[in-house]
Amino acid sequence: SGNSRRLGAKWYEIGNLAGTPTITQFGTLCTTAAGSATSNTQRGFLYPTVIANGQGHVALAASYASETEFVGIAAAGRLRTDPLAGTRAPETIVLTGLASYDIRDGVPRNRWGDYSFTDVDPTDDQTIWTFQTYADTPANNWSVRATKLIAPPPPTTATAGNVVCNGYAAVPLTLIGGDL
Repeated sequence: SGNSRRLGAKWYEIGNLAGTPTITQFGTLCTTAAGSATSNTQRGFLYPTVIANGQGHVALAASYASETEFVGIAAAGRLRTDPLAGTRAPETIVLTGLASYDIRDGVPRNRWGDYSFTDVDPTDDQTIWTFQTYADTPANNWSVRATKLIAPPPPTTATAGNVVCNGYAAVPLTLIGGDL
């Protein structure tokens, strides 16, 4: 209503791909504080990209800006073990914008870099890399920053010692593991 608006980044997890696809969960990265009628200080998230790593942890990264902040880089995520729906809040500011950016392309709008890429490192299937644009110095320049998002380590592997004595018959052994 009024000048209060939000520019967020929404993600979806789609399940049952072998049958009729269903939305398993979804979340939105957005500023939840309302702006006033004369000043919209809510953060907007631009050109988001999202990825899940081999552990099932999710990272979302984007450029962000507000009326009082130059264009910077933000990231958010959720662990596989988090309750369904949503991202961990609030977002993490990876890099604040360093200067203003106000180049017009012939119509009353700013032209921006349009670059956003987030992917899993193929060497470990856990580490996530994101490449996002931000307002750099001097004014009216934008740059791309590569950021490494490190996943939490996988659960510790349980090992069993010698649990059966020599000379006795074999016995079934069940190991139950879980997240630590």
